[in-house]
Amino acid sequence: MRSALFIVLLACFFVGCAPYSNGFAKIENGLKAGDAQRALSALESSSPPDRDRVLYELDRAMILQDLGRYEDSAAAFEAAKTLFTEYDAISVSEQIGSALINDSTISYFGADFERVLTSFYAAINYLLLGDLYGARVEIMQGDERLKAIDAGEYRDDAALRYLSGVVFEALGENNNALVSYRQVYRIYKEGFFGVQIPNYLKNDLLRLSKKLGVAQEHNLYKSEFGLSNDFNAIGSAQGELIAILGGGFAPIKRASDVMFSSGVGVIRISIPRYEPRFFGVPPPVLIDGVRADFELVESVAAIALETLKDDMPEIMARTAARVVAKKGVEIAVGKAAGGNNDAASAAGAVARLVVSLFNAATEVADTRGWYTLPDSIYIARVRLDSGAHKVVIGTKEYNVEIRSGERTFLAPRLY
Repeated sequence: MRSALFIVLLACFFVGCAPYSNGFAKIENGLKAGDAQRALSALESSSPPDRDRVLYELDRAMILQDLGRYEDSAAAFEAAKTLFTEYDAISVSEQIGSALINDSTISYFGADFERVLTSFYAAINYLLLGDLYGARVEIMQGDERLKAIDAGEYRDDAALRYLSGVVFEALGENNNALVSYRQVYRIYKEGFFGVQIPNYLKNDLLRLSKKLGVAQEHNLYKSEFGLSNDFNAIGSAQGELIAILGGGFAPIKRASDVMFSSGVGVIRISIPRYEPRFFGVPPPVLIDGVRADFELVESVAAIALETLKDDMPEIMARTAARVVAKKGVEIAVGKAAGGNNDAASAAGAVARLVVSLFNAATEVADTRGWYTLPDSIYIARVRLDSGAHKVVIGTKEYNVEIRSGERTFLAPRLY
């Protein structure tokens, strides 16, 4: 019996029987304490297996962005995107078909929304570096990822589309900007995971439709939104502050385990479930003591929950097939080790017990995910006179220089 337990423990050591999400606590605690450097050290001191490398790079990129190390963050996002490309060259079905122990033994591909938000946050790095063209490239890559999505409730992304409008407008590509704002408007109108049309978007549609002389469209927006202000372009002595807030943490996956007895022995089934980590109401933006409010653009939590719901039938089917296969191996090993005499039969029983323990111990739900993502994404847009301004967002303080006719970006994270 001791040798059987030793074999199981040894298997767990190499396979990794503990759920992935259990190891995120040190990183989360560092970020919650306002010590992103501590969180980065906790992450970098880990030794992730190759199958989890993409998550390591994504988490590292987000923490580096929080630390203001935007170029290093951009490099980490590029490393993650390279891994996405490598994994795309491998058939997803081939990888999943090889998961005879549990789903977490295959390389993590990234959920569709995680891949799209990789481009979103990579674009933010470039905006914070003052590189609008670099941000534009990332936006277009995100657009290509959206085009590749062919199933599930998540087919488009409001945050990425809205940011594309902001970037196009900042580059003077007003026609492209209006197209992007229209896309976001359509996404919200069709129902985007419970998020209402932000007032900032209404203002953008009114402003650009007027500027581009699309009178009929402009009047329709005024009528629908109940707004009479035409929202003219930024004044000659004004600039704009655009703050993109990531609030809290995305929901984290935990394992839900069920064990029951059957005609072929004890069976364990382990499936993932999401544990929400609600953020609440974001703080206002205080600019020289004057208040502006954030508006919700995207609920990452709602998207994650719906994505897992969409994936659950496939997860359950794989789990059931794997449990049946494992039981088949268990029975076969017992028969092979057994015989006609009592000693051989006892050996067969022990062999079957060892395999049964191994199967139960290694049947662990895949709880991997990009957990440094926020629970929700918010935006605030404020016109300001050119010059120096003090901006306070929650516990964060910024000294901002506004330039005439230009946009200045902030991307605070509050946990």
